[in-house]
Amino acid sequence: HAEGQFWLGFMMWENDAYTESAAWLQKAAQQEHAIAQFFLGMAYEVGNGVSQDLIQALMWFDVAADGGFCSATYHRKIRQDLERKMTSAQIAEADRRARAWREDRDRG
Repeated sequence: HAEGQFWLGFMMWENDAYTESAAWLQKAAQQEHAIAQFFLGMAYEVGNGVSQDLIQALMWFDVAADGGFCSATYHRKIRQDLERKMTSAQIAEADRRARAWREDRDRG
């Protein structure tokens, strides 16, 4: 029920209930809901409902883009903005995590 989980998370996000929002977005994101993955990336970027974690943010933004959430141009801009706040080691770790997430899903 990823779609329902996303909408619960989104409604809670809109009402500033970030901890509950992040929990529902996480459930939907794990089921490959690209919009939930994007919102989860935003949550990690700013620390809404989760501890701020730029590595997790970039990973979820990349996974969401792979899932077709946004255009390549929009993804590139988001990635560039986030990378300005990160070290090269953090970027490499985010890339590794995104690859591992995709490979895990491909193995199914």
